[in-house]
Amino acid sequence: MKNILIILIVFYSISEVKSQPYNSIFGNNSTTWNTKQTQLFGDYTDSLFYVSDTTINSQLFKKFYLFSLGQISPSYTGFLKEDTITGKAWYFSSVDTTQRLIMDLSLQLADSFMVNNSYYLVDSIYYVSGSKHIRLNYIFQFFPTSQSISEKFLMIEGVGTNLGVKYQDMGLFGGAPYLLCQYKDLNFNYGNANPSYANTCMVITAQTEVTEQSVNFEIFPNPTNGLVFIKSGNLNNEIRSVTFYNSIGQKVYQNFNFTKDFKTPINIQNFDRGICTLIIETSIDKKHFKIIKN
Repeated sequence: MKNILIILIVFYSISEVKSQPYNSIFGNNSTTWNTKQTQLFGDYTDSLFYVSDTTINSQLFKKFYLFSLGQISPSYTGFLKEDTITGKAWYFSSVDTTQRLIMDLSLQLADSFMVNNSYYLVDSIYYVSGSKHIRLNYIFQFFPTSQSISEKFLMIEGVGTNLGVKYQDMGLFGGAPYLLCQYKDLNFNYGNANPSYANTCMVITAQTEVTEQSVNFEIFPNPTNGLVFIKSGNLNNEIRSVTFYNSIGQKVYQNFNFTKDFKTPINIQNFDRGICTLIIETSIDKKHFKIIKN
């Protein structure tokens, strides 16, 4: 009888462990992945960042915009959903509408997984700081202008993969993307450990989140040729500082004496064309906005 009870307890414990959800690849309010891409004209950085939740065919997806550094409008729109019980995530976009599985943390050793229309086997499963990592015997090659890089494909709990999350998109051209970093809720969550790319993530690009979620401030006009007005729905939400960063992460404007009446516009006429980041720090929190300078 004791043996039966022990077996039941062990089986129950294993079931309990397996039923625990994996860490989500999404933050509570914001998520951004920065990837390095290579084309014939050279290397460039992409930022895929969360816009809003949306329902498609009765399924809840996270809507994302993709910006490449220097662009003044998003390249395209991507959609992600996940199942934290199995650790699976799916992706499709406005240019490739086929929903594709991009990761599966329930895989076991020698299981197969499709990458770019070919199947590869799981050759290693391990944990780093409590996060599950699943490695395939698929070696991808990244050919930046500086040096070539060869690595095995890796799924990372709470992050995605070392190719980012849009690597299965058949509508994108160029070499394989290479994940530089991920931010959740404006906090650094993952960084590429390769010595060639460690600490190279564009921090401001990674931290810029879309204004669709913000109800406290109205920024207009956007896009703009020069003047930017800030309107608040709550005059008690005191502004402590207003800061602009250009498209390559350089601080180009900061004001610690912004008036409460919001009547004085900010002149960014001399800024370079592209996507600027406006950060408004209040007595409560910080708000991040994308501003398109024409």
